Amino acid sequence: MLEEFQPTHFPVMWQDIVRTVHDNLKETKSLRFLDGTGGEGGHVAKFAEAFPDCEILFLDRDPAMIQRALSRLGSRPNIKSLNINFSELEQSDLDEIGWGDGFNGILLDLGISTYHILESGRGFSFRGTESFDMRLDTNLDRKQVTAAEIVNTYPSKELERIFYEYGEERWTKKIVERLLERRRTNPIESNSDFSKLVETTIPRKFWPPKTHPATRVFQALRIEVNQEFQHLKKALIQLPQFLRPDGIFQIISFHSLEDRIVKHSLRDTLMENKEFSFIYKKPILPSEEEMKMNPASRSAKLRAIQKSVDTKNKRY
Repeated sequence: MLEEFQPTHFPVMWQDIVRTVHDNLKETKSLRFLDGTGGEGGHVAKFAEAFPDCEILFLDRDPAMIQRALSRLGSRPNIKSLNINFSELEQSDLDEIGWGDGFNGILLDLGISTYHILESGRGFSFRGTESFDMRLDTNLDRKQVTAAEIVNTYPSKELERIFYEYGEERWTKKIVERLLERRRTNPIESNSDFSKLVETTIPRKFWPPKTHPATRVFQALRIEVNQEFQHLKKALIQLPQFLRPDGIFQIISFHSLEDRIVKHSLRDTLMENKEFSFIYKKPILPSEEEMKMNPASRSAKLRAIQKSVDTKNKRY
């Protein structure tokens, strides 16, 4: 029996996501959805509630999240799961479960779950003392590097690239200098080791308001450890191919680097493949009410495209 738990992650912009489906699909019965970032099953539950006769496949690269989602959702014949990254879904996976003809809707909710920050013990947070791991995929066979391995072994130029490119950290050079000096005699072993190093490197008067000074470099390390942008770019090319005619692809991003990749990739898809069109000219933002109820949603942006039934009738 699966362990009972209280979910720590709430589905961001779920009302907008459901409304996008209602407003843009001619038929809203017997739908099939793919949630590529299942997490704790929040969006899956909302899809199942809004469309009671739908079928849903959800994916997650973290087996712990699959278990948490199943605990939340219970056993339902219309809901299936796969423990894979959303960039790894293949046609053969869908054929195996009898869903080879694709989906009416696909969703990606990028980033990490609140669970990873508060409960996973993998060093995603700069608070407390945890092993500096940061891997979302805990499958040991995949030989994925940890955050500790990166900060203790990567050369200076590579560290500078990661912190500046993925974290847009202005104090990159100073942080890398201090890190190289520190690791010669005393390697970084925990998240608190690294967060304290950043705290002492950036002068207090230059700390960003309302956020920890290590926020940007922690983000950068998480992205590098999990190769998030590489997987995202691959998925943005592959996943639209699994849409049925009239199907909708929705993506929620949480920072400018993610959103830039999504925006440019979707535009490229539209330019190269005339079967797709934008549903919204500009990204949809969370309401004031949602941001008050769920502060984690405040930086979210929702973009959506739709596969046309009649390629001669375009909306863009």
